[in-house]
Amino acid sequence: MNKYQKGKEAARAAAQEWQAAFPARAMSWGELAQWQDHFTRLGRKYGLLREYGFERPDGKPWTTKQRHAWRELLEGEDGAGEDDVIIAALELLTGKAWKAFTICGGCQSDWQAGFCPVEEWSREALEAFETEYFNTGTEWIIHDEDGEPESPEEVIGYSVYCVGWNDEQIKRELADAAGESDPAAVVLLKFTGWSRCPEYERAV
Repeated sequence: MNKYQKGKEAARAAAQEWQAAFPARAMSWGELAQWQDHFTRLGRKYGLLREYGFERPDGKPWTTKQRHAWRELLEGEDGAGEDDVIIAALELLTGKAWKAFTICGGCQSDWQAGFCPVEEWSREALEAFETEYFNTGTEWIIHDEDGEPESPEEVIGYSVYCVGWNDEQIKRELADAAGESDPAAVVLLKFTGWSRCPEYERAV
């Protein structure tokens, strides 16, 4: 093993050791930026940039403007909100616009926060994801036999989970699942409550 190969192995070992110990380290964003510069220089020297993710996702090296943006982000984080820093980093990393979101369930403690690409997640898509995540949708059975059932007990078919909140949305989802082009042709048999019948017994 020549001098270059030894240096490359030493650089790889140092990066692996630093990465393994990172969760237990307490350092400022400035210190983190210095370590980034250190390992970036070693990565360029020994051809380890791709191996340790220091290149862009497309495999190309970061431009001077992008490296400057990373440094500003790491060193100037103190005055920005946590979500703003994460969004800025994601946009630098992917080249796409990102946004923060919060989804909520039926209880006060049922909520989750996250981030997603703006162009890939519309408001409707996030609402559907929220419904599925907290399981607040409705389940229906589509009749798949000949003839029209006169009561729910006569419905025989397959189940479909819907995320819509009103009858119009639910009909569209059921029509799509059944291969029906006209949602108006869907007839909903909705549960509205229990019926009670009077009972009598002979008084003693």
